[in-house]
Amino acid sequence: MEKILLIFIVNPNAGRKKGSRIWKKVERFLVRRKIEYEWYMTVESGDAKKIAANLTSGISYGKKVVLVVIGGDGTINEVINGMHISDHVTLAVIPAGVSNDFARALKIRKNPIRALKNIVQSKGEVKIDYGIVSYGEGQHRRFVVSCGIGLDAAMVNIRAEKERQEQRKKHSLAYLLSAIAHIISSKTVGGCVILDDAKKMEFNHIAFVSMHIQPTECGGFRFAEKASAQDGLLSSCVMFSKKKLKLLRNLIAARMGKHLNYAGVRKYDNSDIKVLLQSPQYLHADGEVLGKFQSIEVNCVSSKIRCIM
Repeated sequence: MEKILLIFIVNPNAGRKKGSRIWKKVERFLVRRKIEYEWYMTVESGDAKKIAANLTSGISYGKKVVLVVIGGDGTINEVINGMHISDHVTLAVIPAGVSNDFARALKIRKNPIRALKNIVQSKGEVKIDYGIVSYGEGQHRRFVVSCGIGLDAAMVNIRAEKERQEQRKKHSLAYLLSAIAHIISSKTVGGCVILDDAKKMEFNHIAFVSMHIQPTECGGFRFAEKASAQDGLLSSCVMFSKKKLKLLRNLIAARMGKHLNYAGVRKYDNSDIKVLLQSPQYLHADGEVLGKFQSIEVNCVSSKIRCIM
């Protein structure tokens, strides 16, 4: 019988310090119930990736590790990029971020103690897909929510800048205004997408291309409302328009999943996609900005990560 080891990777700064508050509740529950566990606290960006890599390398037979992430989509992304994926490693999440698109899609409980009880009882364990985006000079990044190139990644970059400046919810109007200003001032770009190395589509005014494992990104934009983490496919959204007002309309409609009702939006379901643009654009994976790039390739890896829902 496998020995199950609960290991918590805690981002105390997730969700505007919510990670720290949630960990205190979780730890009290673990101590009170006399549940064995280990825990590691991140200090800076990249720590979760290093911790996950160290903890999951060379796991012996008969041992099962459950990595419990207390953080948001960015922390989860670091963990899945560091962890050695195998049947002896299971991912679990207690959501503590701002967006929490991964937890929302898998219907993970918002209440941390209820989520913890589900993890301890190992209920709802499944195997889920993940994506890999290849970019630059041989660089790769896994993702479990989405990746995107163009406007959506630029918006993520704006949000990251605001968070670095420690702007809180009361500054959400300023964030919204700056985001709209960016849309109005930004330029679309020509390019093409190639699906499964077979079908090529060209566009003159691409705003962004997003590739999804989960239905939403950026805290609820439903660019791929029917995406599933268990179908072995990427759900891709191409948004394009020369006219700014139409682009704004389509983005607002995407909050409600109604963007496909309008011109300037295309949806595809495929296992891999190449995006070739005429100029470099921001690229993100699970809300983590990777830089500016002109071409990317994205693949879906089917049913590889064990996860407690």
